[in-house]
Amino acid sequence: MIIYKKSKRSTRVSEVMKSGLEDLALGVRLREYRLFQAWSSIVGETLADKVQPQRLFRDTLYLTASSTAWITELRYLKLELLEKINDFINEENFEVKDLVIHTGIVKKREKAKKKFKPRKKVLKKQELEFITNSLTGIKDPALLRTIKRAMKRSFQDRTEESKDES
Repeated sequence: MIIYKKSKRSTRVSEVMKSGLEDLALGVRLREYRLFQAWSSIVGETLADKVQPQRLFRDTLYLTASSTAWITELRYLKLELLEKINDFINEENFEVKDLVIHTGIVKKREKAKKKFKPRKKVLKKQELEFITNSLTGIKDPALLRTIKRAMKRSFQDRTEESKDES
């Protein structure tokens, strides 16, 4: 016979669902699926024809490139790609921090079904300088990158909100 003790605190259904999803790793698979489906919208048609995501494991995205030339190109675009990917994922507790790229067969793909449109607002030079000057004391690169991205989004959102009010 199993005896259940009554808990003094009640548990929200959302907490139970969240822990269940984490146990099944469905949240991770859903994030990976969304990223793979929108890949060409995130990186562009040309790059999507030559580079495909293979796996999202922890904070690393594994990619397959059609040639070493594309791997070299991706190394130059790494920070920009990480920013676009993280803008797409847009989750508070998750960030892709690294890309691992190897050569392999890149399968022909179907055209993207839904378009991901990155933020249109380009920050002014004055706003970028303000962000850079505000973060000069931060030494940890991961923390610096996270705060910088948050500040950029804040400026972008603030400008978009002011346009909506007009």
